Amino acid sequence: MMVTLTIVGFLVILLLAGRINLSIQFNKEVKRLFSLSKSVPGKTFSYHQIAYLPEPVQRYFRHVLREGQPYISYIRLNEGNLESWIGRLTAYKEMNGIIIPTNIEAIWQLEKGDFSYAKFNVKVIEYDKPEKF
Repeated sequence: MMVTLTIVGFLVILLLAGRINLSIQFNKEVKRLFSLSKSVPGKTFSYHQIAYLPEPVQRYFRHVLREGQPYISYIRLNEGNLESWIGRLTAYKEMNGIIIPTNIEAIWQLEKGDFSYAKFNVKVIEYDKPEKF
């Protein structure tokens, strides 16, 4: 009985020590990352900066940023209010003997309204082939 309690006590102490160690490492890493960040006063965002990005990425930035918005140096997020995602699957077609949706849209449901994050159109599909096209 005493041996069992000793082992359990040792494991609890070991787990607590590991958790404290990880917390210390995390806090050091956060401080290091903040020390690498530079303030960017006077700089502003322009839509010309995103012209070379893929269209879904441009759509997202146009949705969340405005022309002339000052650069953000630091941000803190509260993850208490995560937004919902939905997938809209349409245009079902038979491909290789299986009926699948060929139009797929990822939609982020925000307070301001739905935001189409990405759209996909399936043209070719292969099954059970674990390699790149």
